[in-house]
Amino acid sequence: MKKNPTLPIIIGNWKLNGTKNKLNSFFKFIKEKSLKMKKNLTILALPTIYLNYAQELVSKLNINCKISAQNIDIHNYGAYTGETSVNMLSDINIQYTILGHAERRHYHSENNDIIAKKFILSKQKNITPILCLGENQLEKDYGKTEEIILNQLNAIANIDKKNKTIFNNSIIAYEPIWSIGSKKSANPDIIQKIHTFIKNYVIKIQDFNVNNFFTIYGGSVNEENISYFLKKKNIDGCLIGNASLNKTTFNKILVKSK
Repeated sequence: MKKNPTLPIIIGNWKLNGTKNKLNSFFKFIKEKSLKMKKNLTILALPTIYLNYAQELVSKLNINCKISAQNIDIHNYGAYTGETSVNMLSDINIQYTILGHAERRHYHSENNDIIAKKFILSKQKNITPILCLGENQLEKDYGKTEEIILNQLNAIANIDKKNKTIFNNSIIAYEPIWSIGSKKSANPDIIQKIHTFIKNYVIKIQDFNVNNFFTIYGGSVNEENISYFLKKKNIDGCLIGNASLNKTTFNKILVKSK
Protein backbone atom coordinates (compact mmCIF):
# COMPACT_ATOMS: atom_id res chain seq x y z
CA MET A 1 0.00 0.00 0.00
CA LYS A 2 1.25 3.46 -0.86
CA LYS A 3 2.58 5.30 2.18
CA ASN A 4 0.03 7.73 3.58
CA PRO A 5 -2.63 7.36 0.87
CA THR A 6 -5.12 10.16 0.44
CA LEU A 7 -8.27 9.41 2.39
CA PRO A 8 -10.99 8.34 2.26
CA ILE A 9 -10.40 4.82 1.00
CA ILE A 10 -13.27 3.69 -1.20
CA ILE A 11 -13.43 -0.01 -2.07
CA GLY A 12 -15.97 -1.54 -4.41
CA ASN A 13 -16.57 -5.27 -4.02
CA TRP A 14 -18.18 -6.79 -7.10
CA LYS A 15 -18.39 -10.27 -5.55
CA LEU A 16 -19.54 -12.85 -8.17
CA ASN A 17 -20.47 -10.25 -10.78
CA GLY A 18 -19.05 -8.61 -13.86
CA THR A 19 -18.05 -9.12 -17.48
CA LYS A 20 -15.30 -7.66 -19.64
CA ASN A 21 -17.84 -5.44 -21.36
CA LYS A 22 -19.13 -4.19 -18.00
CA LEU A 23 -15.61 -3.40 -16.84
CA ASN A 24 -14.89 -1.45 -20.02
CA SER A 25 -18.06 0.57 -19.69
CA PHE A 26 -17.55 1.09 -15.95
CA PHE A 27 -14.00 2.41 -16.12
CA LYS A 28 -14.58 4.62 -19.14
CA PHE A 29 -17.57 6.22 -17.41
CA ILE A 30 -15.66 6.75 -14.16
CA LYS A 31 -12.71 8.27 -16.01
CA GLU A 32 -14.96 10.78 -17.75
CA LYS A 33 -17.15 11.69 -14.79
CA SER A 34 -15.19 11.45 -11.58
CA LEU A 35 -12.34 13.76 -10.67
CA LYS A 36 -12.26 12.47 -7.11
CA MET A 37 -10.89 9.14 -8.29
CA LYS A 38 -7.63 10.89 -9.18
CA LYS A 39 -7.04 11.88 -5.55
CA ASN A 40 -8.17 9.36 -2.97
CA LEU A 41 -7.37 5.67 -2.78
CA THR A 42 -9.98 3.84 -4.82
CA ILE A 43 -9.94 0.04 -5.07
CA LEU A 44 -12.11 -2.38 -7.01
CA ALA A 45 -12.25 -6.01 -5.83
CA LEU A 46 -13.07 -8.33 -8.71
CA PRO A 47 -13.48 -12.04 -9.48
CA THR A 48 -10.08 -13.64 -10.01
CA ILE A 49 -10.64 -14.24 -13.72
CA TYR A 50 -10.85 -10.49 -14.38
CA LEU A 51 -7.93 -9.28 -12.26
CA ASN A 52 -5.27 -9.21 -14.95
CA TYR A 53 -7.65 -7.76 -17.54
CA ALA A 54 -8.70 -5.00 -15.15
CA GLN A 55 -5.07 -4.19 -14.30
CA GLU A 56 -4.30 -3.70 -17.97
CA LEU A 57 -7.47 -1.66 -18.49
CA VAL A 58 -6.83 0.86 -15.71
CA SER A 59 -3.26 1.23 -16.92
CA LYS A 60 -4.39 1.82 -20.50
CA LEU A 61 -7.02 4.37 -19.42
CA ASN A 62 -4.61 5.95 -16.91
CA ILE A 63 -7.07 5.69 -14.03
CA ASN A 64 -5.84 5.95 -10.45
CA CYS A 65 -7.71 2.87 -9.29
CA LYS A 66 -6.17 -0.20 -7.70
CA ILE A 67 -7.41 -3.72 -8.39
CA SER A 68 -7.96 -6.17 -5.57
CA ALA A 69 -8.62 -9.87 -5.26
CA GLN A 70 -11.53 -11.08 -3.13
CA ASN A 71 -9.78 -14.01 -1.45
CA ILE A 72 -6.65 -16.15 -1.35
CA ASP A 73 -6.02 -19.77 -0.41
CA ILE A 74 -4.06 -20.75 2.70
CA HIS A 75 -1.59 -22.67 0.51
CA ASN A 76 1.03 -21.25 -1.83
CA TYR A 77 0.82 -24.13 -4.31
CA GLY A 78 -0.29 -27.74 -4.61
CA ALA A 79 -3.27 -29.95 -5.38
CA TYR A 80 -5.99 -27.49 -4.43
CA THR A 81 -8.31 -27.31 -7.42
CA GLY A 82 -10.01 -24.01 -8.05
CA GLU A 83 -7.94 -21.98 -5.58
CA THR A 84 -5.78 -18.89 -6.07
CA SER A 85 -2.56 -18.41 -4.13
CA VAL A 86 -1.01 -15.21 -2.90
CA ASN A 87 1.99 -16.02 -5.11
CA MET A 88 -0.26 -15.91 -8.16
CA LEU A 89 -1.61 -12.51 -7.18
CA SER A 90 1.90 -11.21 -6.67
CA ASP A 91 2.89 -12.57 -10.08
CA ILE A 92 0.38 -10.27 -11.79
CA ASN A 93 1.12 -7.34 -9.47
CA ILE A 94 -2.11 -7.37 -7.49
CA GLN A 95 -1.50 -5.27 -4.38
CA TYR A 96 -4.67 -5.90 -2.36
CA THR A 97 -6.96 -8.73 -1.35
CA ILE A 98 -10.13 -8.96 0.71
CA LEU A 99 -9.96 -11.53 3.50
CA GLY A 100 -12.55 -12.91 5.89
CA HIS A 101 -15.65 -11.53 4.22
CA ALA A 102 -18.84 -12.67 5.95
CA GLU A 103 -19.85 -14.61 2.84
CA ARG A 104 -16.57 -16.55 2.95
CA ARG A 105 -17.09 -17.25 6.64
CA HIS A 106 -20.66 -18.43 6.05
CA TYR A 107 -20.59 -20.27 2.72
CA HIS A 108 -17.05 -21.67 2.96
CA SER A 109 -16.85 -22.20 6.72
CA GLU A 110 -13.77 -20.02 7.09
CA ASN A 111 -12.98 -19.52 10.76
CA ASN A 112 -10.77 -16.97 12.51
CA ASP A 113 -7.69 -19.22 12.39
CA ILE A 114 -7.94 -19.77 8.63
CA ILE A 115 -8.42 -16.08 8.00
CA ALA A 116 -5.46 -15.25 10.25
CA LYS A 117 -3.22 -17.55 8.19
CA LYS A 118 -4.36 -15.82 5.01
CA PHE A 119 -3.64 -12.44 6.60
CA ILE A 120 -0.06 -13.45 7.38
CA LEU A 121 0.44 -14.94 3.91
CA SER A 122 -0.68 -11.72 2.23
CA LYS A 123 1.65 -9.64 4.41
CA GLN A 124 4.58 -11.91 3.53
CA LYS A 125 4.03 -11.10 -0.14
CA ASN A 126 3.51 -7.37 0.51
CA ILE A 127 -0.11 -7.62 -0.54
CA THR A 128 -2.29 -5.36 1.58
CA PRO A 129 -5.00 -7.35 3.37
CA ILE A 130 -8.48 -5.86 3.56
CA LEU A 131 -9.65 -7.76 6.62
CA CYS A 132 -13.41 -7.98 7.10
CA LEU A 133 -14.80 -8.54 10.56
CA GLY A 134 -18.05 -8.04 12.42
CA GLU A 135 -20.85 -9.61 14.41
CA ASN A 136 -24.17 -11.15 13.44
CA GLN A 137 -27.60 -10.01 14.63
CA LEU A 138 -27.78 -12.39 17.58
CA GLU A 139 -24.31 -11.44 18.80
CA LYS A 140 -25.25 -7.78 18.50
CA ASP A 141 -28.47 -8.30 20.45
CA TYR A 142 -26.54 -9.96 23.28
CA GLY A 143 -24.03 -7.11 23.41
CA LYS A 144 -21.12 -9.23 22.18
CA THR A 145 -19.90 -6.95 19.36
CA GLU A 146 -16.58 -6.07 20.99
CA GLU A 147 -16.00 -9.65 22.13
CA ILE A 148 -16.48 -10.97 18.59
CA ILE A 149 -14.16 -8.35 17.14
CA LEU A 150 -11.51 -9.10 19.77
CA ASN A 151 -11.63 -12.80 18.90
CA GLN A 152 -11.18 -12.01 15.22
CA LEU A 153 -8.26 -9.65 15.85
CA ASN A 154 -6.60 -11.85 18.47
CA ALA A 155 -6.50 -14.76 16.04
CA ILE A 156 -4.05 -12.70 13.99
CA ALA A 157 -2.11 -11.07 16.84
CA ASN A 158 -1.57 -14.40 18.60
CA ILE A 159 0.20 -15.95 15.62
CA ASP A 160 3.30 -13.90 16.44
CA LYS A 161 2.96 -12.05 19.74
CA LYS A 162 6.45 -10.56 19.41
CA ASN A 163 5.59 -8.89 16.12
CA LYS A 164 4.71 -5.31 17.01
CA THR A 165 3.97 -4.33 13.41
CA ILE A 166 1.62 -7.14 12.45
CA PHE A 167 -1.25 -4.80 11.54
CA ASN A 168 0.88 -2.24 9.72
CA ASN A 169 0.02 -1.70 6.06
CA SER A 170 -3.42 -3.20 6.39
CA ILE A 171 -7.05 -2.18 6.11
CA ILE A 172 -9.71 -3.43 8.50
CA ALA A 173 -13.28 -3.30 7.23
CA TYR A 174 -15.87 -3.44 9.97
CA GLU A 175 -18.87 -5.10 8.33
CA PRO A 176 -21.66 -6.01 10.74
CA ILE A 177 -23.17 -9.14 9.24
CA TRP A 178 -26.70 -8.02 10.05
CA SER A 179 -26.25 -4.98 7.83
CA ILE A 180 -24.68 -6.52 4.72
CA GLY A 181 -27.08 -6.36 1.78
CA SER A 182 -30.01 -5.63 4.05
CA LYS A 183 -30.49 -1.92 3.30
CA LYS A 184 -30.32 -1.59 7.10
CA SER A 185 -27.32 0.64 7.60
CA ALA A 186 -25.85 1.12 11.07
CA ASN A 187 -25.84 4.30 13.16
CA PRO A 188 -22.70 6.32 12.24
CA ASP A 189 -22.09 7.24 15.90
CA ILE A 190 -22.05 3.58 16.91
CA ILE A 191 -19.79 2.74 13.98
CA GLN A 192 -17.38 5.47 15.07
CA LYS A 193 -17.15 3.95 18.56
CA ILE A 194 -16.40 0.51 17.14
CA HIS A 195 -13.73 1.90 14.81
CA THR A 196 -12.14 3.70 17.74
CA PHE A 197 -12.22 0.42 19.69
CA ILE A 198 -10.40 -1.35 16.83
CA LYS A 199 -7.77 1.36 16.46
CA ASN A 200 -7.12 1.47 20.19
CA TYR A 201 -6.63 -2.30 20.17
CA VAL A 202 -4.02 -2.08 17.42
CA ILE A 203 -2.23 0.85 19.04
CA LYS A 204 -2.04 -1.06 22.33
CA ILE A 205 -0.60 -4.30 21.00
CA GLN A 206 1.82 -2.51 18.67
CA ASP A 207 3.09 -0.09 21.31
CA PHE A 208 2.02 2.87 19.16
CA ASN A 209 4.16 1.56 16.31
CA VAL A 210 1.30 1.99 13.85
CA ASN A 211 1.93 2.81 10.21
CA ASN A 212 -0.53 2.79 7.32
CA PHE A 213 -3.31 1.14 9.29
CA PHE A 214 -6.86 2.09 8.39
CA THR A 215 -10.38 1.20 9.47
CA ILE A 216 -13.24 1.43 7.00
CA TYR A 217 -16.94 0.64 7.24
CA GLY A 218 -19.04 -1.68 5.10
CA GLY A 219 -22.70 -2.53 5.36
CA SER A 220 -25.38 -1.19 3.01
CA VAL A 221 -23.33 1.90 2.20
CA ASN A 222 -24.67 3.93 -0.72
CA GLU A 223 -24.57 7.42 -2.24
CA GLU A 224 -27.20 8.65 0.20
CA ASN A 225 -25.52 7.71 3.47
CA ILE A 226 -21.78 7.59 2.76
CA SER A 227 -21.13 11.20 3.76
CA TYR A 228 -22.57 10.54 7.24
CA PHE A 229 -19.98 7.83 7.86
CA LEU A 230 -17.01 9.67 6.39
CA LYS A 231 -17.60 12.67 8.64
CA LYS A 232 -16.87 10.55 11.70
CA LYS A 233 -13.45 10.29 13.30
CA ASN A 234 -11.59 7.00 12.74
CA ILE A 235 -13.77 6.01 9.78
CA ASP A 236 -11.15 6.15 7.04
CA GLY A 237 -13.35 5.01 4.19
CA CYS A 238 -16.04 2.58 3.11
CA LEU A 239 -16.39 -0.86 1.54
CA ILE A 240 -19.18 -0.78 -1.01
CA GLY A 241 -20.99 -3.91 -2.13
CA ASN A 242 -24.07 -3.83 -4.33
CA ALA A 243 -23.89 -0.07 -4.92
CA SER A 244 -20.48 -0.44 -6.58
CA LEU A 245 -21.93 -2.45 -9.47
CA ASN A 246 -23.75 0.52 -10.93
CA LYS A 247 -21.33 2.95 -12.54
CA THR A 248 -23.60 5.96 -12.03
CA THR A 249 -24.14 5.15 -8.36
CA PHE A 250 -20.47 4.44 -7.73
CA ASN A 251 -19.52 7.69 -9.40
CA LYS A 252 -21.88 9.55 -7.06
CA ILE A 253 -20.23 7.81 -4.12
CA LEU A 254 -16.80 8.93 -5.29
CA VAL A 255 -17.97 12.49 -5.76
CA LYS A 256 -19.51 12.57 -2.27
CA SER A 257 -16.48 11.05 -0.59
CA LYS A 258 -14.77 14.38 -0.03
